[in-house]
Amino acid sequence: MRIGIMLQSLLHFGGIGIYTRQIVKQLPHIDINNEYIMLYPSFGESSRMFGQFKSYNNVQEVYSKSLVPHALYWDNFVVPRVVKEYHIDLLFNPFLSVPFVGDVKKIFVMHGHEWFTMPEVFWLWERLTGPIRMKMVMKAADRVISISNTLTALLIRTTGLPGSKFTTIYHGVDGKFRPITNRSLLQSVKAHYALPEKFILFVGGLYPQKNFAALIEAFSLMARDIPHQLVVAGKTRWKYRRDLQCVMEKGLADRVQVLGWVDPQEIPALYSLADCFVYPSLYEGFGLCLVEAMACGCPTVAAATGALPEIAQDAAVLVDPHDYVGMKDAILRVIADQDWRQQLIQRGLVRAKDFTWEKCAEETLKVFYEVIAEA
Repeated sequence: MRIGIMLQSLLHFGGIGIYTRQIVKQLPHIDINNEYIMLYPSFGESSRMFGQFKSYNNVQEVYSKSLVPHALYWDNFVVPRVVKEYHIDLLFNPFLSVPFVGDVKKIFVMHGHEWFTMPEVFWLWERLTGPIRMKMVMKAADRVISISNTLTALLIRTTGLPGSKFTTIYHGVDGKFRPITNRSLLQSVKAHYALPEKFILFVGGLYPQKNFAALIEAFSLMARDIPHQLVVAGKTRWKYRRDLQCVMEKGLADRVQVLGWVDPQEIPALYSLADCFVYPSLYEGFGLCLVEAMACGCPTVAAATGALPEIAQDAAVLVDPHDYVGMKDAILRVIADQDWRQQLIQRGLVRAKDFTWEKCAEETLKVFYEVIAEA
């Protein structure tokens, strides 16, 4: 079988980029019986990684020129030509699209439900066109991989497509996410980012879905009672001005430390240094940061929305993301109650073991065979 993989999301920011890099690394490693054709678009950042598979005997990399530097054009005019030229049997996109045309089996990964659940997080054009486009793409695909059972149920209900169209496959967590006990490494990271002695951690890009302003509201209710700072690891993305404005309005500029982009190799140390990780997101299709924090032994407070309860189970404190007092109380308990804190840490470490990228790749390969067998 010749499997084509679309790589426009290879260097994407956030969870989608992490997923793409992990799945394309794992698939040709665990599967030596099939040939993989890696398709790089000529626009964007992905082509910078061209040549990364040169040591693989079962991988061929293709740089595909696109007259129009736009994903929709590349998907539907360039990719089908490459599929035909390289005799690809199955096309897989780790991102959010497949070509609408072409005589090839097509699978893609649906990472979220924001177009239908909370379209207000997008700019106007995406708000208007996104739901229509995503329904068309899901209809065009032979199978849609969803990243949680919660998301799968939402997609079935929203689109009216049959349940057989969707398969749930969880993300994994990289082995680097583990409790860091090396004192010199911890001190190095602490010094590099000028981290305070005690802090509460938020990891993620700042945009409306992440509900960062709610965390600021909750933090403002406890700031006078605790010595902790709030440390933010992540870039500003879009519609983030309200979040930063909230910091100023609450008089917390000297208590909130925004690190911006953080080297992924140093994030496990941040989790290990933090007293608590807070994930107040209004919606997550999976919640990769949640699993990463648990794998590092960082006790977690998370929103009781989207797929977070499914992924966390009993390994995190779940709160209403709109209830600032409830969020504050949960964070204070995690910080102060040592017995409860240790229970959360142990539960988190156990739960995180359920998620591996190798397992994710194995289940994805199984879907490939299922779809080919349906021909």
